[in-house]
Amino acid sequence: MFNKMFNASFDASSLRQRVLIPFFIILLALGTTATIGSLIVINDSLVATADERLATFQQQIYREIRKLETDLLRKSKLLELSYIIDNSLKLNKSDADVIEKLLESTLSAENMRARFISPVDLKTTPDQTLSELLEQARSSRRIRLRFTTDIGHEPAMTAVTPIVRKNQIMQYILLQAVVNKAFLTEISAPLGISTTLFNLNGDRLVSSAEGTSHTNLDNESLGRILDGTQLYRTDSNLFSNRRLYSVIPLGTTDILIMAIEMPMTDIDTLFGILFTRAALSLLAALIIGGYIYYRLISQVTEPTENILRATQAISEGDLSYRIETESAGEFRNLAEAFNRMMVDLGHLYDERLRNERELSRYQEELHYKELLEQKNREIALINEDMREQNRELSILLQINQEMASTLVLDDLINDVLKSLAEFLSCSHAVLLLHNSGEETLEVSHTLGIDKDALKTVTFRLEEGISGETARSQSIISIPDLQAETRYLAYKGKLSGEGSMLSIPLLSHNRLCGVLNLHKSVVGGFDDASITFAQAVASQAAVSIENAQLYKQAKDQSVTDELTGLANRRHFKDILKREVTQAQRYASYISIIMIDIDHFKKYNDFHGHMQGDKVLRQVAKFLLQNTRGIDLVARFGGEEFIVLLPKTNRLGVAIAAEKLREVIAREEFDGEMDSQPGGRLTLSLGTATFPEDTADTELLLELADKALYRAKQAGRNCVIACHSGS
Repeated sequence: MFNKMFNASFDASSLRQRVLIPFFIILLALGTTATIGSLIVINDSLVATADERLATFQQQIYREIRKLETDLLRKSKLLELSYIIDNSLKLNKSDADVIEKLLESTLSAENMRARFISPVDLKTTPDQTLSELLEQARSSRRIRLRFTTDIGHEPAMTAVTPIVRKNQIMQYILLQAVVNKAFLTEISAPLGISTTLFNLNGDRLVSSAEGTSHTNLDNESLGRILDGTQLYRTDSNLFSNRRLYSVIPLGTTDILIMAIEMPMTDIDTLFGILFTRAALSLLAALIIGGYIYYRLISQVTEPTENILRATQAISEGDLSYRIETESAGEFRNLAEAFNRMMVDLGHLYDERLRNERELSRYQEELHYKELLEQKNREIALINEDMREQNRELSILLQINQEMASTLVLDDLINDVLKSLAEFLSCSHAVLLLHNSGEETLEVSHTLGIDKDALKTVTFRLEEGISGETARSQSIISIPDLQAETRYLAYKGKLSGEGSMLSIPLLSHNRLCGVLNLHKSVVGGFDDASITFAQAVASQAAVSIENAQLYKQAKDQSVTDELTGLANRRHFKDILKREVTQAQRYASYISIIMIDIDHFKKYNDFHGHMQGDKVLRQVAKFLLQNTRGIDLVARFGGEEFIVLLPKTNRLGVAIAAEKLREVIAREEFDGEMDSQPGGRLTLSLGTATFPEDTADTELLLELADKALYRAKQAGRNCVIACHSGS
C-alpha cells in the first residue's frame, strides 16, 4: 500500500522533482554505505581481537575442567585402592577408620563426595541416570564418567568405578566433584567472563552468572559444535556480548558443550562516536551537493517537460500525439525526430497486430502437432514395454510349469538353466548347491560347460564371488571379469572374460545354493535382466528345496538311517521283484542271513555309541565285498541280509565264506577286550530259490534257521539250508 502511494506521488511530481529526489536518495545511500562499510571493517577488527581473547580464555577454562576431571579419576583410583587394601589386608577397625576419615577429609576439602554401592543394589536403584552409569560400568568393567544434575543436590562431574576382584564386581565407587555456580565463578571471574555448560541437546546445565542469556542453537549449529567446530556468536543487540561455543570431552563416555561470554562495551562506545561523525559528514555532503545539482538541473528541465508529456501520452496509447517544435538547438531536433518516429511507430504497430494474429494461429497448430507426436512416442514406448513384459511373463510361466511338473532334481535344474540362459542369451551357467554340513558350495549342474571339468571345484562361504554371494545372500553383478580381483575363474578351470551375475538361491530364508550366469560380453546384464533372473531364482530355490526334500524322504523310506544300507522293507520289496524275474527266466536267487557273534557283549562292554560304529564298519565291508547287482540290507539289530541274484547253492556258499573271512581278518576297536577269542566274527546261514523253496517268506525262514544252526555249531561259520531242514 505504501509503495503504491509513493509511486503515485512520484508520478504526479514535476520533472525537476523527479530528477532531484533520486539524486538525493543515491547520495544518501552512497554515504550511508561508505559509513557502514567503514564501521564494519573496524568492527571486524575489534571482533577478531575479542575472538582471540575468547579462544585464550576457553583454553584456560578447559584446562581447569580437565584438571578437575583428572583429580576425580585419581581420587576414584585412590578410593579403589583403599577398598582393596582394606579387604586384602583385613585392617582392624581403628586403622580402617583412620584411612576412611583421611579420605573423607581430602574429598571434602576439594568439594567432592563419595559413596560405595553394592552390586545387589544395581537393579533397585530408583535414579535412572545412576542406574545407567552403574550398568555401563558393569558391562565394560571400567570407570564411566558423566556430568549429572540429578544425582545429589548440585550439578557434578560424576565417576562410577567398578571394583573387580577375581573377575567379580565387589563394589561400585560413586565419586562426584561439585561443578556449580560457585565453581564456574571462581575460574571465570578473574578473566572477566561468564561460563555456562550445556548437554548434547543444548539444554543449560549450570552457569557462573544466573542472568546470562544464550542464543538458542539450531540443529545445524549444534551439529557443527559436536563435530569439533568452535562457534562464535554475538547477541542481537549490536556489540552487546560476544560468545564462544566449544566441546569438552569427559573421559571417553560423555561430552559437554561450553559457552564463555565476554561483554564488548568498549566497542559499543567507539561505534557510537564513529556513527555520529559519519552522519554529520553525510548530512553536510548532502546539503552542498544538492544545492549545486539543483542549480544545474534547472537549466534543462524546461525543454524536457514537453518530451515527458509526450512520453506519458504514448504510454497511455495515444500514438497521434506530437511535440511542439518552438525551442531551438538539440531539443528541437529531438522533438522533430520524435514526431517522425511516432509516424513510423503507428505503421509498425498496425503491422505488428497483423503478424501477431498470424503467429498465434501458426503456434497453435505447431503446439497440437508436437502434442500428437509426443503421444505417439509415449504409446510406442508403452507397447514396447508391454511386449517385453509379456515375453518375461511367458518365460516365467513356462519355467513355473516346468518346475511344477517334476520333482526330479536333475530334470528340474536342467530345465531352469536352459530356459534362463536362452532368455538372457547367456554363454554358460553354473549351479552350485550348498553343503550345509561342510559349509561349502559344490558344483551341481552346468550349461555350456563340461560338468566333469568342474566336478572337483568347491568354494568356501568366504571364497570368491560365489562364496561372497552365499555369505551376504545378495546379488552380485560383475560388469567386467578381467577387472575383478575376486573372480577365481572356478579355481582356474575357466577363462576370466566377459560379465557375470551371481544370484543366491534362498527358500524360506535358507540358503540352497548359488546360480552363476555368464556372458561373453562386458556389461552384459542390465537392471531388467537382473530383476528377471532374481525372480526366476526365487522360484527355482523353492522348487529345488522341494525336490531335495522329496528325494530325502524317498531315500529315508528305503534306507537304514544308521548304516546307509537298504532297510528290511525295501529288501523284501526287491526280493519279491527278483523272485518274479527268476521264475520268468528259470534262474536262481540266493540269500545270506548274517549275525554278528556275541554283539551284546560288545555293546555291554563298550557302549552303544561304539557298537553303532562297528555296525557301520561291518556294513561297509559287506558292501565292498559283494557284487554290484547284489543287495545288502540291515535286517534288524546286529543282523544283516544279502540278496544274490543268479546265484545257486555253490555260488552262495563261496560268497558267504568270503564275507566270513573278510570280517574275521579285519581289526575292530576293543574286540580283544570283549569278544571271545579276541576277534569279532560272523555267523552266516544261506538259502537258495528255487532249490530250497519256491516261497519267498519260507526262503527267509530257511536262511534264518540255517543261521541259528551256525550259532549252535559254535559260531564263525557258514551253514547252508535245504528244504528238508
